[in-house]
Amino acid sequence: MFKTTHVGGVDFEQINTNSNVTLKEIDVANLIKSKNTVIVLYEAEHKMDCYNFEDESKLLSMVITY
Repeated sequence: MFKTTHVGGVDFEQINTNSNVTLKEIDVANLIKSKNTVIVLYEAEHKMDCYNFEDESKLLSMVITY
């Protein structure tokens, strides 16, 4: 799970870990292409994108909790 300040941002901060990991847009794109589950939160737009997430009910539950 990553967050960035706006759509089109180039830095993505990983938020589901205790370490400070920042990836570039190409790194996130590569994770998506390799079929990893990736969730990106765009804080300024209050928008979320989700890739390769199989359980829609679980995803909805996560969104409601967040």
